Amino acid sequence: MKIPSRLLIVLAFGLTAVLLLSGSAAAQQPDREPEQLARQFIDLLVQGRFEDAAANYDEAMLKALPPARLRSTWQDVISQYGAFQEIVEVKAAPADGYTAVNVQTRFEKALINIRVVYDQDQRVAGLFYTPIEPIGKVSPDFLITLAVSAFFVIVYPLVLAFLVWRRYSVSWLYFVYGVGIFTLFQLVLRIPMVVLVQALLGAQIRSSTWLSAVWLILLAFSAGLFEEFGRYVGYRWIMPKDPKTWKVGVMYGIGHGGIEAMMLVGLSQVTLLAILTFSPLIAGYLPAELRGALTQPSASLVGSPAWVPLLAAWERFWTVLFHVAMSLVVLQVFRRRQLGWLFLAIGLHTIVNVVVVAVPSWLLIPKQTSQLLAEALVGVIGLFSVWAIWRFKRAEEKAATAG
Repeated sequence: MKIPSRLLIVLAFGLTAVLLLSGSAAAQQPDREPEQLARQFIDLLVQGRFEDAAANYDEAMLKALPPARLRSTWQDVISQYGAFQEIVEVKAAPADGYTAVNVQTRFEKALINIRVVYDQDQRVAGLFYTPIEPIGKVSPDFLITLAVSAFFVIVYPLVLAFLVWRRYSVSWLYFVYGVGIFTLFQLVLRIPMVVLVQALLGAQIRSSTWLSAVWLILLAFSAGLFEEFGRYVGYRWIMPKDPKTWKVGVMYGIGHGGIEAMMLVGLSQVTLLAILTFSPLIAGYLPAELRGALTQPSASLVGSPAWVPLLAAWERFWTVLFHVAMSLVVLQVFRRRQLGWLFLAIGLHTIVNVVVVAVPSWLLIPKQTSQLLAEALVGVIGLFSVWAIWRFKRAEEKAATAG
């Protein structure tokens, strides 16, 4: 039987079309499949099935982001941006031999791009998230209290030092000494060391509950060690012939605690206020990376109560007084000629940091409740600091009378 030539031509064209279409579908399949895998991955995170989500990791991801750390990362996202609501859009694109799937998700406070990277075996090789756009705005009342808090934190130590100078005629030079000691021992020596350790071991620390606890305790101890030994160095070598009196210790402590308040808290609040105020005006002119960086603080603070910034002012009010008390404790090394007072200061500083920072973080309570508990503890410690300041003053007066 002879097949007409026209029919052969039609069949050839049809077969070619089928092959081309099937080849195209096969080529597109890897793009569609990672998109589906990424949706499933996000669903597992939402359901809290972190072991299942990590089951498709490659070896590097399993070391960098094990299930425990994946859980804490997801919980951090929720604590900053509110509850997960929906997946808005999913797009896959090749990226240097990998397939990057951008999953645009809607949370309560922000749109967030979750980027899931797959290798050629369709295993998860990377996970990143970037805020895209806040949902809602930070309230004007929040901005007002933030400005008030920043002003108080910066001005309060200066006013306190002025009152001490006016009342007791003590030189401002001791305030400057306190500023210099804190800057050297905390900002120049301790903090870079902490940053280096976190850069090297941060992933291991965050992935282990007990390592995180040990790290918090070490942070507390290192703060006490560096700051209290720094005070001792100031008394011993910077002002060796200066009178070791109560008023000198008070002004020295105000300088130490005051610069901490102004630089680490007040300046941070001023920066945050500028970001919250001006980022909506300039965000459209910035590249996506910078927009994401500006969006993060704005989105995380949407819906926050207006009183939250005032917690920083409350904390610094008492913390500066705590630094004054610690300066007076170290002063006793020279007044009473007993080195044990230095070890006492280091121990007290460590215990206070553990109680205020670590203990609330270990309790399974909501974030705002944890903040309020920490500030309540700061207030109690501050009251004890006031009592200690008064007791050291009375002890000096009695010693002068007896002499």
